[in-house]
Amino acid sequence: MIFTRPRTTAAESMTSVSIASLFVISAIVLSGCGGDSNDANEADAPIVPPVSNNAPVANAGGDQTVMSAAVITLDASGSSDTDGDALSYQWQFTSLPDSSAAVLSGASSATPSFSADTDGSYVVALTVSDGTDASVDTVTITAEATDTNHTPVANAGIDRGVTTGDSVTLDGSDSSDADGDPLTYSWTLDSAPSGSSASLNNAATVNPDFSADIDGDYQISLIVSDGSEFSLADSITISSSTDKGSIPVNRSYAIVDTNQNQCYDSSSGDATSCIGSGYDADYSGNQPDYTLSDDGLMVTDNVTGLIWQQSSDINGDGSLTSDDKLYHSDTMSYCENLTYGGRDDWRLPSIKESYSLIQFSGKDPSGYQGTDTAALTPFLDVVFDWAFGDVASGERIIDGQFASSTQYVSTTMNADATTFGVNFVDGRIKGYPSERLPFYVRCVSGNTDYGVNAFSDNGDNTVSDDATGLMWQQDDSDSVNWDDAVAQCEASTTASYSDWRLPDAKELQSIVDYSRSPDTDNQPAIDPIFNASSFNNEAGENDWGFYWASSTHATYNGNGSSATYVSFGRALGYMNGTIMDVHGAGAQRSNNKTSVSATPGAGSSSGASGTFYYHGPQGDILRDNNKVRCVRDIEPSDVTAESEGYTLFSPMQSTDTYLIDQQSNTVHSWQSDYRPGLSVYLMESGELLRPGVITNKPATFAGQTGGSAGVIELLDWNSEVIWQTTLATDSYLSHHDVEILPNGNILAIVWEAKTAAEALALGRTSVSGDSLWADAIYEICRASEQSNCSDGEIVWRWSTWDHIVQDADSSISETYVTDINEHTEKVNLNFFNGSGSADWTHVNSVDYNSAADQILISVRNFSEYWVIDHSDASRGIVTRVGNPSAHGGDGEQTLFVQHDAQFIESGTAGGGNILVFNNGANRPEGNYSSVDELCFQGEDCTPGEMMNSYSEGVSGEFYADHISGAQRLKSGNTLVCEGTEGRLFEYNASHEVVWEYHYGSEIFKATRYMSDHPGLAELN
Repeated sequence: MIFTRPRTTAAESMTSVSIASLFVISAIVLSGCGGDSNDANEADAPIVPPVSNNAPVANAGGDQTVMSAAVITLDASGSSDTDGDALSYQWQFTSLPDSSAAVLSGASSATPSFSADTDGSYVVALTVSDGTDASVDTVTITAEATDTNHTPVANAGIDRGVTTGDSVTLDGSDSSDADGDPLTYSWTLDSAPSGSSASLNNAATVNPDFSADIDGDYQISLIVSDGSEFSLADSITISSSTDKGSIPVNRSYAIVDTNQNQCYDSSSGDATSCIGSGYDADYSGNQPDYTLSDDGLMVTDNVTGLIWQQSSDINGDGSLTSDDKLYHSDTMSYCENLTYGGRDDWRLPSIKESYSLIQFSGKDPSGYQGTDTAALTPFLDVVFDWAFGDVASGERIIDGQFASSTQYVSTTMNADATTFGVNFVDGRIKGYPSERLPFYVRCVSGNTDYGVNAFSDNGDNTVSDDATGLMWQQDDSDSVNWDDAVAQCEASTTASYSDWRLPDAKELQSIVDYSRSPDTDNQPAIDPIFNASSFNNEAGENDWGFYWASSTHATYNGNGSSATYVSFGRALGYMNGTIMDVHGAGAQRSNNKTSVSATPGAGSSSGASGTFYYHGPQGDILRDNNKVRCVRDIEPSDVTAESEGYTLFSPMQSTDTYLIDQQSNTVHSWQSDYRPGLSVYLMESGELLRPGVITNKPATFAGQTGGSAGVIELLDWNSEVIWQTTLATDSYLSHHDVEILPNGNILAIVWEAKTAAEALALGRTSVSGDSLWADAIYEICRASEQSNCSDGEIVWRWSTWDHIVQDADSSISETYVTDINEHTEKVNLNFFNGSGSADWTHVNSVDYNSAADQILISVRNFSEYWVIDHSDASRGIVTRVGNPSAHGGDGEQTLFVQHDAQFIESGTAGGGNILVFNNGANRPEGNYSSVDELCFQGEDCTPGEMMNSYSEGVSGEFYADHISGAQRLKSGNTLVCEGTEGRLFEYNASHEVVWEYHYGSEIFKATRYMSDHPGLAELN
């Protein structure tokens, strides 16, 4: 019997007879046949009319024409059943183009998908059934190649160091063209060290060369062409030195820091201070650093060189749901057919590439019973889109698994073929059944060497990995628990090194060898260059261990009593009374730091060596005595700063504040609800003074991002808010910086807004928008027994608006003067910064001199610093330095959109002078930054006279066009924050850099505190 969508008279006659009717008719006819019939009973039996059923109508959707390599989602939602019966769906290809290997994912769902992997027609049949009747419809998808030419992408390789005198061969072979067009190459030597005679040989080939004849940096760019279009230029820097020890090393397998900045008490799980115990948050590695492409489609990892899809929304409906997941058989072809950014090297990431993105600032929602996910934190940077499991489709919240190309060389569960995946919701690597679980997909391109180790045996019981820059202990050891493992590494002196540490989860996973397993090789999943001790596991098998990592695996409610580990042996679980490998050697899981028997919800059973404990859906086996292998950096800093102490900073895109020691270890951190706005200070009381950026700015200041704040808070050592005030109305908004006064009150920089009409009425010649903002300094009360003011009260105010003059309109007598230059204590209302912004003056720092009771402010848009009297708010500017044209004068401009003007403390080199980070944009001779020490007042110098200056000049690399700061230290050294680069460094009196730290993203300023600073009492 055939059931089909009604299209012919014959078909219509067939569909008028239901399956149930035919069964009834057959039963009646058959009852009158054979030898055992009872005629009387038959005569008396009533004839039951058949139950009528209306057949469903299948609707496979309309035919489509798509581009080749597109992922197509089919839709049966137009199918219907007039009886209201529930429908089931089954899709199948009835015709495919030659050479196509397309596979339907979710073929029994209403919305399956497939990748149109080649040109041609794909005919798909949909069968819809209501359980009684069925009907069929077909849809044709035609895939066609696009005629659009893609712009090629140049790839000049990576920055690297060489020895002066060497011949350097360049490599453009990673340049690409999505259309497969042949490429031509054009290399240019853009700059070379002074005195160099270097030139490129064979500059029109893929591999030109040159001789690095002088120490210094050689800037080289590459442009490629496909015959129709030219690529954008890609540039690299070749750094040449005669001192091999100074040659920078670029790591092909650089490990990105876990982004874990909180320490936890091992027993209670409570958040605690980081005090250098050896926890993950005590150490800072390569900080996460991402760049989103202009079109929003790609994210470049500036540490690893990998380029990622920003979104995993493969069906393009604007949200991540189960409909965006693919079975593993479709994931590779989906990635390989991508052409984002004109690149043709898209691929499904390996497990090591995928794991490079994990961040252990995330919190595990396992066990969370709620439905509101707003407060849950994923293990992934916010630059990427992400989603929890699709609860509406029957998934768990934790079903956020992303596919990798790494297959387990053995099997898991019931001999299932297994694919490793990273779950960015619960923070784990596990092996998953390859074709029983659909995955989210995030494709990758670039750096094909990522994840490839370069091990060498040092002959002293250590192993170096030149790809990652890490040195490992060759032997492992046993532990009692996680605390013991941490302590072992901190105390280790293997090969006479004293800076060993327990590796974080990402460092530890970097040495997994996914080509090995206990069941296929009778070896652990690690290179044989390492020694790994074996033991009899809970099932009595010869096996290898779980290895502790320093990274805490915190739960959704902030409990940090569990730590991560990586399994180099079988990742055992206890399921249905059987011990088995449930997740594969190379899995990353977690268990309790001190006592697995105390794990909430843990079960226990008897194994080959006695009682064991297990937990979770797959019964993950838990162990207290996980193994230990310590790590250190191959290149620890061999430069010792001349100043002791700790450096405080708050990254601009983070809500955290960090205190680091001279070895670049994080010794403490604070957490806030706000990003910094923008400075941060440690008070002698141990409290953290921190302006914060509010998200809902008053309408007048909506959209302003350059330094805005709105709230000032004080945090105690444990990040609890102990004082807070808001400075945000339609007429004023705090921004940039604050300063604590001896009486405990706080100075704050505030924008004060006037309407355009008000500003024009004062003599402003033009206003580009609805309002004009000038800066004021407010003194904010912190109520105490000694004060006579209310908490948060504005008790003192100095405002630019009270000191303006203009020479444009004599009818406005209130502000008119005939000669601006005769009123240097006043502010020229018509001095324009050229930006057309409402932010007219843009003060970016405030400092206080208690001896003189004077306030120093940096006025960026005037390229000046001003000194004003705290004792007399009615008085105008006492001293101004930097740009005579701002007040109608003549003379040389010395400051250029500067930041962070500070009084140098008495008793310090240069005491009494003023230190300024001179950003240096639009200098007449070219852009470069400098740290300038200028005379304030004294018998031996004139105000504004240059006393000392640090720079690299126009030809150097030291240039930050915005933010940044500097601080003169007690030793006479100077701490510098090159804010745009996230670089902190210290130079001595000879201008030699003696300490350096790279955070990797923007920092407004940094402050050094000596070890005996009273605010560090909790640390000491």
